[in-house]
Formats: sequence, C-alpha cells, structure tokens
Amino acid sequence: MKKSLILLSALAFFGCANIQNQGNEMNANKTLENGEYKITHILDKQNNSQYPNTGNWSIMIENNRFGMFVGCNRIFGEVQQNNGKLIFKAPASTKMMCPDDLMKVENLVATSLTELDISLNSLENDKVKITIEENK
Repeated sequence: MKKSLILLSALAFFGCANIQNQGNEMNANKTLENGEYKITHILDKQNNSQYPNTGNWSIMIENNRFGMFVGCNRIFGEVQQNNGKLIFKAPASTKMMCPDDLMKVENLVATSLTELDISLNSLENDKVKITIEENK
C-alpha cells in the first residue's frame, strides 16, 4: 500500500511538470498565420479605457509585413514573429486628420507597436490589448 502511494505521488508530480512544460512550449511558439484579422476592441491598459470597433478595424499579416486600420489612417511596416511575439520594425502611417476620438485610439495603437505578445485571441503588451478574431 505504501509503495503504491509513493508511486502514485511520483507519477502525479512528473505528470504535472510535463503538462506545465508543454504549456510553456505552446506559448513560445504562438504565431499568426498570414491573413487578415478583425480587431474587435482595444483596451488602453494605462487608463483602463476600452474602445469598441467603430468601423472596419483590422490587422493583416503577410510575409513579414503588416497593415493595420483602426478608423482613420493606415499603419504599416515590417513585422517579425519570434517566441510568441510580434516585433514591429519602424511602423509608418498615412497622415490624415480625423476626429479626435479616432485619433486618440490610433495614437494609442501606433505608440504601442513595438512588441506585442500573441495569445489565443489578442495581441498585447503593458500599454495595450488588441482583441482580434480571424476574418473568414
């Protein structure tokens, strides 16, 4: 009985350790496939302000390039995916004037495009969380 209990405890311990390691590997290997993703809402983590999609907000990833639209200007540039992160290289944008509410969201996103963690349905860092869903 005592041997069975020790064996069962050891199996449970090593089984849990293996599951945790698999989870870490999955997080490190998350990527976005080439394609277009609808942005459903954007959270400003600094002010805890949430902005719902007011138009055709989206992000497109295609062969290490990205394009993004959040209501006014187009943001675009190079992007790399590494260890579950999107890493933006010198993003640029068009420079049209728009209503203040759209410019506020756009400026939040544009200044946050350095590095974003990829999760199941969002892209985020310490400034912003961009919730996405794949366009079908």
